[in-house]
Order: sequence, then C-alpha cells, then structure tokens
Amino acid sequence: MKDLRLDQILDLRLTRERFRKPRFDVRAYAQHRFRAFAGEGAPVRVRVRFSPEKAGFIRRTRRHPTQVVEDLPDGSVVWQVEVPLSEDLVHFIVGYGPHATVLEPEELRRRVVAWAKGAVAANEGVLSPEGVTGLD
Repeated sequence: MKDLRLDQILDLRLTRERFRKPRFDVRAYAQHRFRAFAGEGAPVRVRVRFSPEKAGFIRRTRRHPTQVVEDLPDGSVVWQVEVPLSEDLVHFIVGYGPHATVLEPEELRRRVVAWAKGAVAANEGVLSPEGVTGLD
C-alpha cells in the first residue's frame, strides 16, 4: 500500500495497463491511522478535552471511525479515538493551542508539550526573517 498526496501530482497520462483490484477493507485501513499517516504501534485510547469555544467544531467534525464526543456540563467536550500515536495527531492537538488538553495517554501529552515548547523556542525573540538561521 502506498500513500500518495494527490495535490503533488505533476503529470498524468492514461495508459492501457491494467491492474488487478486488491482485496481491501477501507475501515480496517483507517482504523490504524489518524489523518494521512499511520502511527507507531498499536492503537491506544486517546482522550482530549476541548474548551467550550471549540466544542461545537469538534462535535460537528468526524475525524476517525472510532470517534466519540462526550459533552461536559461546562460546555466543553471530551474527544476520544482509538489510534496509534502519530505526528499528525500531535499537530492536530497543538493546533488548538490552549483550547485542547490531553487527558490520556501520558505519552501523547509529553509529545504535545515538547512540540509546543519547540515552537515557542523556535519563535521566541525572532524579530525578522533576516535574523533567523537554518532556513536554507
């Protein structure tokens, strides 16, 4: 199985070549992924609390077949999926900034904190692009 990004196709030609259709279960395939990339290891239970400000969006958007969203009395939600840990999962959570709190697993929380700290360190005190090194 190859994962391809359709937005990066530069050229396309039709040929007469034919391929045998493989047996493929898309649900089983998606079960072990979050977004585009497969994670590491077996699926684990992931629980993230999203603030009331983001709860509606989280509630309306289905991101994984195992997704369950639990409404909390304060208007926030707990989003739960069973997926392997992956960089895409970390990016998804960090993208919500202070509106997302990893409840479990602890390993995912550590990865989110490390990623967020790295983003702060890379951007703290940067005044202009000329002062940034390592962009070659």
